Amino acid sequence: MTKYPDLLSPAPSLPPEFARPAWASGLPDLSSVALAMLRHFAAAQDSEAVLRLTDAILTQWPARSEDDPALLAYTRNTDCQERGIRTRIRVGAWINKIFPDTFGGRALDALIAAHGTEDYTLTMLDDIDDIVGHMVSARSNGRGCGFGSCMAAGFSERHHPYRVYDPSLGWRLALLARTADGQIVARTLVNSGHYVKVYAADSHLIQRMENHLDAAGIQEVSGWRGCCIRAIRRDGALVGPYLDGDAICGEVGGTGTTVRLDDEGPIWFNRTDGYADGEDAHASQVVTYDGDWIDEGDAVWMDYSYGGRRIQGHYHVDDVVYDAVADEYYRRDDATMLHDDTWCLTDDVIEVEGERYRYGDPAIVEEDVTGGVHPGG
Repeated sequence: MTKYPDLLSPAPSLPPEFARPAWASGLPDLSSVALAMLRHFAAAQDSEAVLRLTDAILTQWPARSEDDPALLAYTRNTDCQERGIRTRIRVGAWINKIFPDTFGGRALDALIAAHGTEDYTLTMLDDIDDIVGHMVSARSNGRGCGFGSCMAAGFSERHHPYRVYDPSLGWRLALLARTADGQIVARTLVNSGHYVKVYAADSHLIQRMENHLDAAGIQEVSGWRGCCIRAIRRDGALVGPYLDGDAICGEVGGTGTTVRLDDEGPIWFNRTDGYADGEDAHASQVVTYDGDWIDEGDAVWMDYSYGGRRIQGHYHVDDVVYDAVADEYYRRDDATMLHDDTWCLTDDVIEVEGERYRYGDPAIVEEDVTGGVHPGG
């Protein structure tokens, strides 16, 4: 994989002083590293560095290697010019060869992020299903985003820990994508104009993302103190992702529906198995969707859509039914019992010869002659 594609690709345009010399007439186009460095020194008003760079460009003509596209190729000296000898080198090594005391580490990443030639687009996901969908993709060995997630496997989109980042509580997922092909290269959570940590496929892309966030007025902070996440329980335990930063504690709010994050608190979000830790991670009571307090052992968290409505919140076990096929709980009013005493959403029910079946049940076969259906067997 090419680490610095921005700097290896051909420069889209160059000033007159970078015109191709006669000895380099048969070589590939000048790499964008020249344009990036020129912009950097011009912005710093460093005329001495510009002259030094210009001399290096015209005598070495750095361009992407034809033998190894992940490397830069340059001409060492006039003897090599006459003999047509080119030397392959990493782009960062070539930069540090010319300016050994100027670049290095994040400074090189900053150069690429500020003056590279590839275009990137910053977008914000503000729908919880979109946010969770992206994270499920990120967990699958980075497929679909180019980099992975530390969250443990085993969570479906419906039960993913990222569902605590409810957009109604101010949460967004910022994504940086290459404009040319839409490939996502970086992400970070955002709340109230702040972010804590950027995840990216490479270090220079972190800098690129930070530049875009800064331009959008989104500032880096050390932790999520003061922010709230949704309090969701599954199998009696409080769901919770691993929190970045230094505010990884929290406390369930007065209504029981949110957890306020801070430096201290009885709950810790420092696990990657999808659950919180601490004495209040197994609180004795929760509040239902209509404001009633009930024992957590009598409560079920539900989150599904039905009849054009979003059903979300804690419900008493007497008011819900379980669909074993879908592995979901539903409000009793939204479900129907089937012929085998199991449940499913009423909209998915089909009646055959006086019996109720789930639509698509393999026990139902089509009658080709009449177009009707009847129980199979």
